[in-house]
Amino acid sequence: MRAFRPRDIFHLRRLGDVAIAPDGQTVAYSLAEADQRSSGYSSSIYRLSLDDRMPRSLTHGARDRRPWYAPDGRHLAFLRQDAGADQVHLLPLSGGEALQLTALGHGVSDYAWGPHGRQMAVLSPVGPGGRTARQLYRFDLDGTWRQLSDDELDHRDPTFAPGGRHIACVLVQPAGSAAIATVPVDGGTWHRLTPWTHAWARPVFSPDGEAIYALGTAEGEGPALWRIDLRGEAGMLSQAPWPDAFLPYLTPGRPTSPDLFVTGDGQSLLGLLHTPEAAVLARCSLPHGRWHVEQTHGLRIQSFAANASGERTVLLAGPPDQPPEVLLRDENGRVALRSDHHELLLADVDFTAPSLIGRRECGAALLLPATHKAAPLAVILGDVGDAATGGSSSLLAQVLCGRGVAVLRVPLEPVEMSRAVREPERAAAQVRDLVADALQGHAVDGSRLALLGEGRAGYLALMLLTLSSTFRAAATLGAPTDLVSLWGSGDLPSATGINDLPPPWQVPGPYLEGSPLLRANRIEAALLLLHGQEDGVVPADQARELARALATLGREVRCEIYPGLGHEPLHAAPLRLQAQILDVAAGFIADQLAR
Repeated sequence: MRAFRPRDIFHLRRLGDVAIAPDGQTVAYSLAEADQRSSGYSSSIYRLSLDDRMPRSLTHGARDRRPWYAPDGRHLAFLRQDAGADQVHLLPLSGGEALQLTALGHGVSDYAWGPHGRQMAVLSPVGPGGRTARQLYRFDLDGTWRQLSDDELDHRDPTFAPGGRHIACVLVQPAGSAAIATVPVDGGTWHRLTPWTHAWARPVFSPDGEAIYALGTAEGEGPALWRIDLRGEAGMLSQAPWPDAFLPYLTPGRPTSPDLFVTGDGQSLLGLLHTPEAAVLARCSLPHGRWHVEQTHGLRIQSFAANASGERTVLLAGPPDQPPEVLLRDENGRVALRSDHHELLLADVDFTAPSLIGRRECGAALLLPATHKAAPLAVILGDVGDAATGGSSSLLAQVLCGRGVAVLRVPLEPVEMSRAVREPERAAAQVRDLVADALQGHAVDGSRLALLGEGRAGYLALMLLTLSSTFRAAATLGAPTDLVSLWGSGDLPSATGINDLPPPWQVPGPYLEGSPLLRANRIEAALLLLHGQEDGVVPADQARELARALATLGREVRCEIYPGLGHEPLHAAPLRLQAQILDVAAGFIADQLAR
């Protein structure tokens, strides 16, 4: 497969969000592709059935995703972005247009079908300006609804009891402790089933409704699968079969597309577990608590869904060297249906699993180019959710890899980013450790290093450059450089994550120590500064000022200001501008590291 090039974003298509009909005869999935009209990406819902074996488009919205068949097979629900917020829509499978079910002011973050296909549990954040905890609503298909929670707790992972009379959720306190609780569908008192512990995730009911299975951690215990009866008595059913197996479910803020499924006979639980090499489909015997990995013939699995009986599963998966496609497997593990959409797709980034790089739980991952010699290494700092379709660090990693540069991507949670900005010396040490781990056992040249970041990550990258001379080149997009100037002309909290600084005339120290411009003499790397002319959070003069300072010092620096680009992430910019910026950034880094 040829290397990814910047202009390939115009042809980029990616599959996601697989679902399976109750009878196992039909699967649905979302397909995102470039939209030439909006210069961005659009996604639609497609259907593939055993009858005609031809992918057929079911929806034509700009942002349609997360399909889910009703248990009675009469509707297909999905999320459609409306006025900037996701709302649940219903498509009658007997024919007709999709109808909007929810109209919540701050949109829908998650939803779940009731067992009879007549009700839904819906989560929606309270919204900006106040609490942002997600609250639980119950919607009937006729549009009537009821709010079932109104408190400071964040509600996650809703699921209906088999009889449809109760809904279970994970409740998370502001301090981070979690518990599982149920509430009647008509409203009333919440009944907490577990103590407040570090983490709970993905509760699912047994078919008889007498118990809940969930992943969780107890004090002094590692992650485990628990059985919780409705009286609140909990017992550990099985510990994780290997380290990090439950990581995708229990890591706060980490996007999790797969679910847990209990088979219709109540004998097995299916889950997508994390291994050092890739995610695998695993089955736990509920009577005995033993796990075994399903035979998937070496496929790399991104997500999956199962029908109620558990006899058929649909996978979003593919061989390690190919893009993923939709595969329907029967009860014997044989492929009964495949989408063949992979011929239309470009490969997503195939990173080495995080635990293979020093076994650190920071999410760092390595991408190596197809070369037999030691490649230079670019470290990309980015957000956790940036691996989504069009994610800046994902696309940039592919372009750099196509130019013969290895990529170490270090995704940071917002809390981690703020901590790193406040403690750049500690962040620099962590990056050095990660680079050292990446150099061990891989064809990487540790003498040729580069550093890249966007927004807050770009600011952190600049701060790291003032603390280390190990990087030969660097590139940032929309990064602040002078906190004193930024305090008066931009939005310092949004730009840096630092939101509790007094004015600079009261406490000037943090502004002076935290301004790369005032430490420009310590920056030795060749630097590319990219910025949007219309950036209202970090004015473009921030980039110009640092470029002038570095030029005065005789450093190699290049500054590019793009009209029409604001402070939005790169993947939100028009596609033509994305391709241009990717080409400039990757070309600058590759050229500098080739010297």
